[in-house]
Amino acid sequence: MSSDQTAVQPMQNIIDFNALVTEPGGPGPFSPPPGWEGPDDTYRRRIREALLQKRDRHQQLLTLFIWSEKGYSVGFTGPYADSAREVYNDLKAELGKAAA
Repeated sequence: MSSDQTAVQPMQNIIDFNALVTEPGGPGPFSPPPGWEGPDDTYRRRIREALLQKRDRHQQLLTLFIWSEKGYSVGFTGPYADSAREVYNDLKAELGKAAA
């Protein structure tokens, strides 16, 4: 690339905090891997583990907490939306107590 050209990389996996995707393979911290299928209780356990153990997902979760503390809404879409909301609320309560 010559010095007069600028390398522009397209933004990938933009996450809309108002509509966090729970579809397998979707972008964001609440999406299981592509092709994943399972019941809600397994989804909740696996997503909870991923949010606590995977650095990128944990950072996104903490950003969601700040986002909501500033008065913005956090929403979920997809087949596991209710379960994702449950996990989010549980972790927010737990991690909030730990920080206090």
